[in-house]
Amino acid sequence: MMQHPENWDKIISLLQSGERDNIELAYQLAGKNVPMFWPTLRNLKNTLSSAKTQPPIHWLEMPFGQLCYVLKIVLAMTLEGSTSKELPAEIAFFKSLVILEIKDCAFEVLPEEIGQLQKIKTLSIKNCPIKQLPKSITQLPNLGTLILRNNQLLSLPEGLQNLSKLKHLDISNNPQLQVSGKAITALPNLEELVLDEGTLHLIHSNILKERKIKITYA
Repeated sequence: MMQHPENWDKIISLLQSGERDNIELAYQLAGKNVPMFWPTLRNLKNTLSSAKTQPPIHWLEMPFGQLCYVLKIVLAMTLEGSTSKELPAEIAFFKSLVILEIKDCAFEVLPEEIGQLQKIKTLSIKNCPIKQLPKSITQLPNLGTLILRNNQLLSLPEGLQNLSKLKHLDISNNPQLQVSGKAITALPNLEELVLDEGTLHLIHSNILKERKIKITYA
């Protein structure tokens, strides 16, 4: 099995940038190791096979270098019906995403690389068997809406208070979710919280009442 070169992380970072000059430099640095791009290309195309993007892209026969360049124009993506157990780390190639919707997928794990999507404003995860979220989600500086409905979440990641722009949070229909009012009120600009019967205890939090956060029931 071919070993990744020492500068592999740099090569991948150059590819993820989507800039032509950087992509060309990545190929130069890879040299004879270019076949190592193939698993990355396969993961990207597997992801796109379950995706609808805005704007639409015609990726099926696209060479890897060209695909890296085109992915930077994708602003919104819906992943639906994937049978994979894990969302690939290659999600980090979609650097310009503002909206990411994941629904009715078999994902049990989301990669830490999701934290590299620094432009995301809306992240929606619905009807998936996910039990934990990556801590990197708390490092999305522009996230304003986080929808986590109908999953299998057990807890929310520490560091929610870092989501300074989060205004809308939906944690409804996660039957085993354990979360405190203190964790919710750590979100400095939260305006609306969507709950269900399993999380109704949160409305008894005095802190929650003092913050005048709007409570909506799913």
